[in-house]
Amino acid sequence: LALGRALRVIGILSPLAMLIMLLTGIVNMQQNGFTLLRLPGWLAFKIVFFALLVISGILFAIQSGKRRRAVQKLAAGEAGEDIAGLVRGHQRQITLSYIVCTILLFLILYLSVIGVMGAQ
Repeated sequence: LALGRALRVIGILSPLAMLIMLLTGIVNMQQNGFTLLRLPGWLAFKIVFFALLVISGILFAIQSGKRRRAVQKLAAGEAGEDIAGLVRGHQRQITLSYIVCTILLFLILYLSVIGVMGAQ
């Protein structure tokens, strides 16, 4: 239970962390002489994948919240007959989101390592 509370705080702070990462990335690009219209290909793809990861994370949070509310109704006995199917549907979407986020994260990691090595 205490771990759940601690993880919730981290989840609440994650939009702030995403904003900090985005701002520091922009500052680093400017310090290296890049502009938004003149980016190396690997960096442009990395930015796109990061944006997709952020959007996917936001959509994941929304689906997770809907699933949590549906499970709470199911546990309280307030749910209708279709709520179990709804929970299964949310679970499939969340599982797909795990796969998509993992793939995007590995693509970003790959571009971070290979892109920087290729730029030298």
